[in-house]
Amino acid sequence: MSRYVAALVYRKKVGSMARKSILAYCAERANDDGSGIWASKVRIAKEVECSKQTVLDTIKAFIAEGILIDRGRRKSPHGYTVEYAVNVGAVLALEDAFEDQFQVDDARGPKLDGSNELTPRGQATGPQEVKPLDPNRPLTVLKEEPPLPPRGNDLFSANSLPESQDTSVDDLFERFWKVFPKKSGKPEAKKAFAKAIKRAPAEIIIQRAERYAAWLAEAGPGEFRPNVKYPQGWLTNDRWNDEELRTPASEPVNRYQKIVKEWGRG
Repeated sequence: MSRYVAALVYRKKVGSMARKSILAYCAERANDDGSGIWASKVRIAKEVECSKQTVLDTIKAFIAEGILIDRGRRKSPHGYTVEYAVNVGAVLALEDAFEDQFQVDDARGPKLDGSNELTPRGQATGPQEVKPLDPNRPLTVLKEEPPLPPRGNDLFSANSLPESQDTSVDDLFERFWKVFPKKSGKPEAKKAFAKAIKRAPAEIIIQRAERYAAWLAEAGPGEFRPNVKYPQGWLTNDRWNDEELRTPASEPVNRYQKIVKEWGRG
């Protein structure tokens, strides 16, 4: 969930209540760069409280306008679903939905030179030892930060990684190789890794590899322990997507392993 992309969508005009609701629904499920949105049209329609046809027509219109990007199909428990991404650059270009009502042009109080403004009756407009009123008053709004330098359509990736973090392909691959559970075919795995990070962020791939290793470690030894994937095939087939919903505390990998656990309790 990205509060940044969602807040950006709410600040912009998109044409109607239905369009705003559906785009906000997508933004609230996106990563900070706008990617990683997938949900069935039926579910969106139920949660936004509109018809499925409205969702279909609206998403189709957003894609035509460049506000949403179709990233293609991805596997799901019921077959496949379509992954979308919010085009942050296109949303930034939309008209603002409102103006900042807290901007104060006439700030009362002592002037910087030490003198005071006087009312028509000759009274001082503020105490002598009070600082000038800041237009951004506490508990109202925050000062706007200067915009980040443009980097494609990704508004937030400039600050997504610490400056000290290694970002070369060799260093990233060594981090992946260290955590992946099966050390086999390193040269081929390195080539597959270089291609994989063009399809997904390297940090996501490394984190999912750690999750895969943790899941295998929990499964433990035994007749029904799952086969460990080779790193080259794991990368080539985008198997890191399989680890998205899996946690180290998953249920047994198949019904046979579950039966073995039940027998052990007896």
